[in-house]
Amino acid sequence: MFLTGLLLLTASALMVGASSPKGHNVPLEPETTQESTKSMQIDPCLMPDVYCETARVTKYGWTGNPMANGEYPYVGACATSDRTIPFGTVIEIIGYGECVVKDFTAKWVHEKHGLTIDLYSEETNQEMLNFGAKQMEIIIN
Repeated sequence: MFLTGLLLLTASALMVGASSPKGHNVPLEPETTQESTKSMQIDPCLMPDVYCETARVTKYGWTGNPMANGEYPYVGACATSDRTIPFGTVIEIIGYGECVVKDFTAKWVHEKHGLTIDLYSEETNQEMLNFGAKQMEIIIN
């Protein structure tokens, strides 16, 4: 997000002072189409020191039980099948948002499905079923 804003700010700064057809110094507004906006976005996974991976992302609801760290689930908390990721790690799910690792899934989940991020949700069971299991890019911070 920061780099996208920086690129837009830089592009705007370069356009300030450009001459209009009548010779007036006015900022020019770039044409923005859906196609040009896509080309300006930078893939965060191409940045140095950023660890990206594809993960299976699912959702779970209230069970009445505490998470592995002892807290009760809340929106923004997630479980991971990779037990080497420590509690408190922030995971950014590209196109969705962020969660903080507070729990682990069952060991068989990793063995069967690979890296899985299970998001706590207060959505209805039907909404969570509709979300399903998606392969999404994640950044582990």
